[in-house]
Parts: sequence; structure tokens; C-alpha cells
Amino acid sequence: MIKLQCKTDSGYIQIMRNQTNISYRFTPNDSLYKIVKVYHLNHMIYNKGITLNLHSTTFQLGIWYEFDKDGKLVKES
Repeated sequence: MIKLQCKTDSGYIQIMRNQTNISYRFTPNDSLYKIVKVYHLNHMIYNKGITLNLHSTTFQLGIWYEFDKDGKLVKES
């Protein structure tokens, strides 16, 4: 797994790549929430949504969007 972490003026960015996908997580400064986007290895979006900013678990909030390998929306949950 490849992992990149960076602190910016507006928040914290974490990018990870493994054998199945690429994930991007952005946490704005002083936020309880984290924006999560996961991509297929062909760089098309796989899913996206918002989670609580917890280190021990991922608690999904609101609507999450899932896409096929061509980037077409297939599910909202």
C-alpha cells in the first residue's frame, strides 16, 4: 500500500493506493466530518460521501454515491 499525508492551510489530506482502489480523504480544519472519495484503479470514481472524523471507525453520514467502472452513478444509499 502507498500512503501520502499532507497538512494544508485548509485541512488534512490523506491519499492511499492499494491493489484494488485509490482513496482520497480530506478533513477540514476543526471539523467533525471527513470527505471521502474512492476511485477504481482506472481513475474513475467508485464511491463518495461524508464520514464522521473518527480514527477508530468509519461512520458514514448522509447519502453515499456508488459508481460503476465507467463512472456512471449506479446507487445512492
